[in-house]
Formats: sequence, C-alpha cells, structure tokens
Amino acid sequence: MTTVFGLAHRLTFGKYKGKTVQEVIDQNPRYLDWCLETIEWFDLSAEAREALEDSLVWSEPDDDWTWSEGWSRATGLGGDD
Repeated sequence: MTTVFGLAHRLTFGKYKGKTVQEVIDQNPRYLDWCLETIEWFDLSAEAREALEDSLVWSEPDDDWTWSEGWSRATGLGGDD
C-alpha cells in the first residue's frame, strides 16, 4: 500500500521524522528524491512532486555552493571577481 505525502504532511520515518515535506524540500530535497527512488510505499502528491522538482533544479551540489557562484563558474559571467 502506497502512502502519499503532501507538502503539509509530516514524515513518519527516517532522518526527517516529524518535519513536513515542505520543510524537507527546503532543507534537503535530495532526501525526498532518494525516498521516491528507494522506498516502495512512499509517494508524493502532484503538488509536492512539482515543488520537489523545482527545488532540485535550484539545489546546490554542496554546502559551499550558491546559485550565483555556480552560474558564474558555468558561464564565466557575473560574480565578484
């Protein structure tokens, strides 16, 4: 049986137990992506999936990276050189 979590639902398992799906998207969207790929019974509502996908597009590859720094590195434009 699949359990579908919406943005306001609190996780009932794992590292972010007690946090809402939205809070996890804000803190570590890759965790939810991993859950979708790994946990057979876990699913997200259409709204939560859209929010997750949007967040993954903008999420940073590591803690020291910011979007503007990444953009500058990728394009050679911008930045505070």
